[in-house]
Amino acid sequence: VPGRYALVFRARSGSQILSSARYTFGVTPILPAKIVMAVEPGNSTTFGNRMAVQPQVALLDRFDNPVVNEWICPAVTASVAQSGAAAPQVFGQKANDTMTYCQIETFHTSGCIISAHAIDGFATFSHLQISGGAVDGLQIQFTHGCCADDPADCYCASPDDPRRVDTGRETGRF
Repeated sequence: VPGRYALVFRARSGSQILSSARYTFGVTPILPAKIVMAVEPGNSTTFGNRMAVQPQVALLDRFDNPVVNEWICPAVTASVAQSGAAAPQVFGQKANDTMTYCQIETFHTSGCIISAHAIDGFATFSHLQISGGAVDGLQIQFTHGCCADDPADCYCASPDDPRRVDTGRETGRF
């Protein structure tokens, strides 16, 4: 059954515990199947500041369990769903970062993205900002690093620069 489990090993001598070890592990299907909003972004942000309420999303398997296996790409990217030259863009990959990360090298998208890595199945964006002035009906799109039908077309975004592949991971294993 998918979920998060712990194994506890204890060595005893009579009623005395000589040693104890605890190992925590996750059981989940191999691929994340969907992203669900856990914390909706705030809509009362003032121009030039990060969003008052930062979004958090859950990376779930097909049985609605959080994806907790560490070898599965934990990257979740955020981008503005509207496109065009005048469309707002996301920025704020890290604190005090005003750079817009555009022109993704292995991923065909218009606009800019930022990424957050999921921990225990939840990705929290801490510094998300939107460029431009006030806008109505803005939609932020969240995607997982492997959104293609063919895993060979996938990549795991770096936690430092979402335009780059996370070289610390095998990109073919999502």
